[in-house]
Amino acid sequence: MSDKIAEGSLYFERLSEEHASFLTCFDNRETDLVDFLREDALKNQKIFISTTFVAFIGSPDRKLVGYITLLADSVRIRESEELELRFKDKGIGYSYLPALKIGRMAVDEKFQGKGIGKSIIQFAIGIVEKMNALVGCRFLTVDAKTGARGFYEKIGFKVLVEKPNSPSPMFLDFSDNQNKLK
Repeated sequence: MSDKIAEGSLYFERLSEEHASFLTCFDNRETDLVDFLREDALKNQKIFISTTFVAFIGSPDRKLVGYITLLADSVRIRESEELELRFKDKGIGYSYLPALKIGRMAVDEKFQGKGIGKSIIQFAIGIVEKMNALVGCRFLTVDAKTGARGFYEKIGFKVLVEKPNSPSPMFLDFSDNQNKLK
């Protein structure tokens, strides 16, 4: 029996006051991610800074297994020599290109290592695909903490700018069919 959780068994809801009892049970070794979910996520949502989606498994006894917070972003092309050359070669001369940013993402300690993080990223990719039907969005971005960088690289994110001892800006480009998770 696999200890992976099937992608289809995960479902997402936009964070609301109704989720308060679930938030008290959420645990992650990164206490700032837990504190954000419990104290700031809903406040930021109410003032249109970001939107948080909580991920559940199970029915009717559902369990909160993770969350993702998304917000608008842009990628400054000139921050990366590789990107600048790539877009120059394609005749795209813009300094900035639109993106959707992962502001926060976490999986509950009890559910880590089961493929939930990858499923949460797939959910964010689905949102970018929906956005692209209405507005342009070229990238999914994240400022990955040192410990999470390998996770993002495994699923196709690339480092925009190397920043030693601080979160690394990373991106997933939605051109060239790069939005398929590895």
